[in-house]
Amino acid sequence: MSELVPPVLSTAQDATVFEFSQVQKTAGARGYLGPVPDISETGLREVLRDYYSVDKLVDFLRQKDDQNKLKYKRIALQFPDSLIADSSIVLQMIQEQLEEARDQSHATTPSRDIEAVELCSGNCGRECKNYQEVWILADTSYSPCCIDEVAAEHVSADLVVHFGDACLNPVDKLSAAYVFGKPYLDTSKVLAAFRETYSPGDKVILMADTSHTFYLKELYEKLSGDYQIGYAELDLERSHAAIIDHTTHSHKGTALASRIVHYDGPLDECALFHITQPEDPRLLYLSTQFSSMAVYDVKSGTVSSGPFPSLMQRYRAMHMTRNAGTIGILINTLSLANTRTLLNKVIKWVRQAGKKHYMFVVGKPNVAKLANFESVDVWCILGCGQSGIILDKYGEYYKNIVTPYELQLALKQEITWTGQWITDFEAVMEQESEHEDSDHGEDEYVPEFNPVTGQLAASKPLRQIRHLEVELGAPEAGGSDGQLVSRFSNTLSIKNTVSTSANYLQTRAWTGLGSDFGAEELEGALVEEGRMGIARGYDYDKEINK
Repeated sequence: MSELVPPVLSTAQDATVFEFSQVQKTAGARGYLGPVPDISETGLREVLRDYYSVDKLVDFLRQKDDQNKLKYKRIALQFPDSLIADSSIVLQMIQEQLEEARDQSHATTPSRDIEAVELCSGNCGRECKNYQEVWILADTSYSPCCIDEVAAEHVSADLVVHFGDACLNPVDKLSAAYVFGKPYLDTSKVLAAFRETYSPGDKVILMADTSHTFYLKELYEKLSGDYQIGYAELDLERSHAAIIDHTTHSHKGTALASRIVHYDGPLDECALFHITQPEDPRLLYLSTQFSSMAVYDVKSGTVSSGPFPSLMQRYRAMHMTRNAGTIGILINTLSLANTRTLLNKVIKWVRQAGKKHYMFVVGKPNVAKLANFESVDVWCILGCGQSGIILDKYGEYYKNIVTPYELQLALKQEITWTGQWITDFEAVMEQESEHEDSDHGEDEYVPEFNPVTGQLAASKPLRQIRHLEVELGAPEAGGSDGQLVSRFSNTLSIKNTVSTSANYLQTRAWTGLGSDFGAEELEGALVEEGRMGIARGYDYDKEINK
């Protein structure tokens, strides 16, 4: 009989296994700069200086108020993951120019301001009225396209400079400035792809992300002779923030998703040609506003016509929400204006519909985080309409995730599905309609069933208060009715309100480790005293040494 040999638990390893790919040189790491040759660090600084308009940004940061004091003393720089490689270089250039401007200010200080000169002699400290501090924010708290007020508050910043693509949603209380950058775009390839996609005379709207928008005017002028074409510009007045080195030709047009569309005619009759791939929430919203949509990939130079996120999935999620008893309000932004106002309205809608709600702030949501709250039947997410809304295209999440607009439709007694998909906070509040009171026009005791599972659904736990107002008398001998009512009222109710969490815990099959201990008469092990002491000298070690 051969001897049993345990399996190999590891394989042979050499030095190549431990090489870190992140430190290796990656070709095209800065593809947004275009076909720039392999330049030195000095040349790269000059390219980035022009790309981010550093000179104009420093001029903005050196602004002074009516009292001749700097407006911004503590400045935070926010970069998305795609541009984080440039953050240290941009920070260094900004600090150098701010220090140079500070030195020039010291040289021209009047002699009567002796105190300021003494404070600034040698090293300029925080006490100096011309001293400015600059930080680079770490990973964003929520959506990278939004101003991160949460991270800025950690350093008490009075200004956030946002780089790259942005949603331009107005922020709540912090000053902000945007630097979109000047990415490279081969317009000849864009024109060729456009002409292959559309026929002469077609009605098409040109749109792009914020960084590539300044190319649209040039493309519009070259295509306007052969096509019925329009283009979109940034709605700079909507953000109430400073825009560095970017101008809009006209503010007259149709407002659409932080854009101003210059086109004479209805947009739903036009096709959309979008340069760069939008985030899924924005992609779904734009697909509902136009007759068709094509997306141009800047890296590959190809055009995609779908498949895009389906609006029918949103229709199904909205219908599933009607049978939900517990709604989790998932707050995915703390910076956007009107967040608190919309939150209060959502809570009011849920309560008027007789449902329960819980509020959650979990940072960036994912499947694992939301799976911890099993008693929640559906999630309502409050986030940025560009990238702060979760669209579960592959069914990864255990519960449906809807928007406030979809929740509002689901809570109505009668649904009128218009095919719209609204994500803007102000637009959602404009669509608000008064929900009918639960005591009028509806029988509270009519049973409701889940259309998917066919089971009885407790979709209105807050309307069960009358069922709990029962005076329990002494149970009759051998009777179980009194016991059932007593058990229900004591374990499933909290202050005369049905606890959906307790109901869920009692009805689920798995109740935790050791839950079958009482089902079978098992004898537990005797409790014995364990070893005591620290690792270098347990009690029994001391006895052996003796």
